[in-house]
Amino acid sequence: MKRLAFSIFICSGIFFSGLCHGQKLRCDEGVVEITDSKYEILHKCGEPTFKDHSQVTRIAETTTAVLQKFVTVEDWLYNFGPHRFVMVLTFENDKLIGIKPFGYGTVDGAEPDFSKKIDIGDPTVRLLLLYGPPSHKEERIETSVISQKKGVTLPIQSTVEVWTYNLGARRFMRIYRFNNGRLTKIEHGDRGF
Repeated sequence: MKRLAFSIFICSGIFFSGLCHGQKLRCDEGVVEITDSKYEILHKCGEPTFKDHSQVTRIAETTTAVLQKFVTVEDWLYNFGPHRFVMVLTFENDKLIGIKPFGYGTVDGAEPDFSKKIDIGDPTVRLLLLYGPPSHKEERIETSVISQKKGVTLPIQSTVEVWTYNLGARRFMRIYRFNNGRLTKIEHGDRGF
């Protein structure tokens, strides 16, 4: 991976789950900015450490219609090592919509550290960085129906994932639930095996 540095500017407001407009990521081949394409970012920064995606429903209402579209939201995590912040880039379809730091990175090949704190709303790629891949992963698309004004009924789709980490016979399993790539619930299961 290319040598990277980043700069974070004061956030001018909240955008998509706490992502800020004013943040930028400086890479060897240029500065990454909101609305850059994935192709441009690969050129500027190289391959990310982890990627994950989900399908999300977006609804917008105009004066004459209710518009619904299904979009792909993708998170790319760049781990710059223990002396720099991890950065997560979030894309909607092919365009960058947010940049967010997630504390200091890890050393390549580091053992999973389940003592590190994660928060509701964290992206799946953050758990991959801290804990590695889960022992078991379930994924499904759930569809529900909402009713809008004027009697319009629309289906809403979301990507639901359940990750289970089996920590062995002396520890309880940990179960993490995600909706559209964001952590929604943390549970302890039975003893591992």
